[in-house]
Amino acid sequence: MISKIAVWVLIAFVLFTVFRQFDTTATETLPADQISYTQFMQDAKAGKISRVDVQGRQLTVTPKSGSKYSITSPGDLWMVDDLRKNDVQVFGKP
Repeated sequence: MISKIAVWVLIAFVLFTVFRQFDTTATETLPADQISYTQFMQDAKAGKISRVDVQGRQLTVTPKSGSKYSITSPGDLWMVDDLRKNDVQVFGKP
C-alpha cells in the first residue's frame, strides 16, 4: 500500500516538474531583484513605462520597450497617483 502511494507521489512530482518547465509566465518575467522599486519609479517618471497591473502588492510592469517584469510594491501610498501623473495605465486585479 505504501509503495503505491510513493509511486503516485513520484508520478505527481515528475508531472509537476515537466509542466513547470514549460510554464511561459516564468520565462516572461525577470526576477524581482533585477530591478528595484526606485528604478521602476524613475523609469515611470521618465516615460519609459506604459502599463502596470496591480494585484495586491505584486506589480507586473510593461515597459514601452523590452520585456514585462514583476516587482513587489513596498506599500507606497502615492504610487498610483505618481503613475497616473506620468501617463502610465494602471490596472487592478483581485
